[in-house]
Amino acid sequence: MHCACRRNSTVGFLAFAAVTSCVSEPAFVVLTVSDPDAIATHANNLAVGESLAELTANSLGSLEFPTSITVTAPRVGDKRLWVEARNTITGQVLGRGETLAHFQRNGTPTATVLLAAPCDSDADCQDAVYCDGGWRCQAQQCVRTDAPCASNFDCVQSTCLEEAKSCYITVDHSRCATGSYCDPSVGCVTGPACTPENLGSECQDGSVCNGVEQCLNYHCVAGTPPTVNDADACTLDGCDDNRVALGEAAVFHIALASFDGRACTQPENGEPGVCVAAKQGCVPSECGDGVVFADAGELCDDGPANHDAWQPTPHCNSTCSGLSPYCGDGQVDAAFESCDDGDARDTANGCSGNCTRNDQCGDSQVQNLFEACDDGDLNECNGCLATCQPGCICGAPAACSTGLWCSDGHCLACNSEARCGPSCTACSGATPTCANETQGCVCVNDATMR
Repeated sequence: MHCACRRNSTVGFLAFAAVTSCVSEPAFVVLTVSDPDAIATHANNLAVGESLAELTANSLGSLEFPTSITVTAPRVGDKRLWVEARNTITGQVLGRGETLAHFQRNGTPTATVLLAAPCDSDADCQDAVYCDGGWRCQAQQCVRTDAPCASNFDCVQSTCLEEAKSCYITVDHSRCATGSYCDPSVGCVTGPACTPENLGSECQDGSVCNGVEQCLNYHCVAGTPPTVNDADACTLDGCDDNRVALGEAAVFHIALASFDGRACTQPENGEPGVCVAAKQGCVPSECGDGVVFADAGELCDDGPANHDAWQPTPHCNSTCSGLSPYCGDGQVDAAFESCDDGDARDTANGCSGNCTRNDQCGDSQVQNLFEACDDGDLNECNGCLATCQPGCICGAPAACSTGLWCSDGHCLACNSEARCGPSCTACSGATPTCANETQGCVCVNDATMR
């Protein structure tokens, strides 16, 4: 054990009894205490401790930082010390710091302590200075995090703007090798730099649809593509750089006829509407716009062709509730049609495609709507009458019912000279019957005439 005899004296903050004795030489360390953020300006007391124990305290009246104090300990070795700057008048702890000190009995052992604001949580450490960086509470003292505008690259200069609470970044391409430029996010990269004075002309790729490139901080940045959606569900929207060469805008909005009739919302007022390509998009629904809008109760819509009068072809009426009369609807409109077989085609049935009769009797073609037969002539003695209706064969009474006479294909009643010949006179009594004679009749009895 190293012993020394000495009288009462004061070293640093430690005072010894006013007696002469032989004691063990204590270990010591000189602490340098600094206050970099000037938080302990009004401190009048420094206290030093280990863990929860306070080793020494000294009231100095007023403190100027940095300041040095000597702290002793019974043994040589490492101790983690804390230091507090206090104001004994207000009872506040204004600053706190920690350090790992190595105590020795000889030489000049030193340690440094930086004071920081005391805290119980991160919230106690926040200040209103943006450019200071963030703070966190660690071991009951506020510890500063990295400043917000620090740069990791030599070619990037970052300046913190306190009022705007933002960072202003500039680049210095000269710090990069030839053929490279400075990218603020990654540093020096291969590629050409650009000059802002040229308005980014070096950066343009000739495309409008991918946006207009710009030169910012001496490097090219991509442009923002133009907005192409016009919020109209009836249009095809897009961008085509080839249109520029034709003197047209690259962004286009084309109303497609394939969308016609689709329900939509009018972009200008949010009202419901219908797609009508002829009107360039979503418009209010109305009868006569040429688009059938079922949601509005329309069954048809021929646009300007809507009409209530008869027409040769199908057409919508003026209220879009159905079709008006037309040739082929199966209803004969006497003012315009002589027939209507329900279609607008000539099907050899006697009704033409324009709803007029074309049943020419004697043309050898049976028009079944109006003819039962057609033998190619108008001779009535062949079973087909001149009206193209069937009749008896001339001179064959068997083709006629009893009491009728077949004359020139017609079954006629034999009750007069006009029916039975010039020499025939009617008999008295019942209606006479003619036999197979073409002319001349004699009365055989009251019931028979020949």
